[in-house]
Amino acid sequence: MNIQNKTVLVLGGWGLVGNAVIRKIVPEKPKKIIVTSLRKEEAEEAAKVRTHLLANLSHEFRTPLGSIIGYSSILKSDTEDDEIKSIATQIELSGRRLMKTFNELITLTELETDEFAINNVDLDLILFCSQLKILYETIAYAKGLEIRTIFLVDELIINIDENILTKIVGYIIDNAIKFTEKGEVIIQLEKLIKNENEKFAVIKIIDTGKGIKNEELEIIFKEFRQVSEGIRRDFEGLGLGLTLASRLSKLIDAEIKVESEFQKGSTFSIIIPIKVTDESIEKVHDHEVLPEPNINQPTEQNYNFLVVEDNPLNVDILQRLFSKYGKIYVARDGKNAIKFAETNNLDIMLIDINLGYGIDGIEVLNKIREFEHHKNTPAIALTAYSSEMSKREFIQKGFNDFVAKPFEKKQLIALVNQLLKK
Repeated sequence: MNIQNKTVLVLGGWGLVGNAVIRKIVPEKPKKIIVTSLRKEEAEEAAKVRTHLLANLSHEFRTPLGSIIGYSSILKSDTEDDEIKSIATQIELSGRRLMKTFNELITLTELETDEFAINNVDLDLILFCSQLKILYETIAYAKGLEIRTIFLVDELIINIDENILTKIVGYIIDNAIKFTEKGEVIIQLEKLIKNENEKFAVIKIIDTGKGIKNEELEIIFKEFRQVSEGIRRDFEGLGLGLTLASRLSKLIDAEIKVESEFQKGSTFSIIIPIKVTDESIEKVHDHEVLPEPNINQPTEQNYNFLVVEDNPLNVDILQRLFSKYGKIYVARDGKNAIKFAETNNLDIMLIDINLGYGIDGIEVLNKIREFEHHKNTPAIALTAYSSEMSKREFIQKGFNDFVAKPFEKKQLIALVNQLLKK
């Protein structure tokens, strides 16, 4: 339908996603666009519906992806057959690609609904950058790239939301690796001092990739846009990574600057105001790069695990991961979990939040915590709900930590090791 010189009515409240959709379905210039907002009651009801929908979508996507990624990871590490190992690797990579796309859409929606609360902590940026290097080494090496760190400061501690900063830098590193075919990706940390009251930490992501033309610099932070677009797309993804990095940076008063030379590489600088608390101490000392987290089983092998999970596939994966640690006791519902915990000593609990019928994982933990012998037993929430608000709620309700489904093998084992050694 030709809508030129027509009047178009648009219901407001769609945000970034809605605006992008409107541009796709209304490519021609209409005579007039009328935008109207929902009434307050309707908007609140729509927000509730959207929240429930996203929670259900998160659960329905993450639960099967947990099995796909979990089993393929186990198969890859256990088999000696090169062909099976290759097939398992491709299945795992495909699952992770789908999960990455889903996570980006969830983060975008959380930003539109203002679900990101700021939780500042004192953060050692040298340690932070070292951990990021370890996290992305496997991806970089798979493309034949080197990833390394350069520290132009001896120590730099700032007060910031670590989760938000991890997402920002992570999106940019991910992009750097994606658009670099040979050479290296560098994570560089430095300090910028403008005057006594203006000091900044600067994290630079430097790559030797394809670079960006000057005329294309203006689109790279726009939602659903990529330098490579159209029928022939050279790179995967929705084009949301830099959009999310840009929007998240505003939450921590940071700024992202780009310098690029086409066919030679790019430098993305995340410039962060230095805010230190009274407890933060800036001192010079030799700083060692962290080794890769230890995922070996503890020296003791007689731990008692309680796995509270209604999905048999997830139960099977957890049993395969932790069977060498000791005894794995499984409860498929909250009632049986509480009954078992009442009369047995446990060293750690892995509890699914959504247990289907009956009480949920939070209620299960609350009931188990009433038993004197389990007031301090470490508990990890296994959740397919990944919103920031949900994660904070789990910690506030008594869990020691959480792992989002599909869980990373290394992450989960390292976390269990950490909690068992406390």
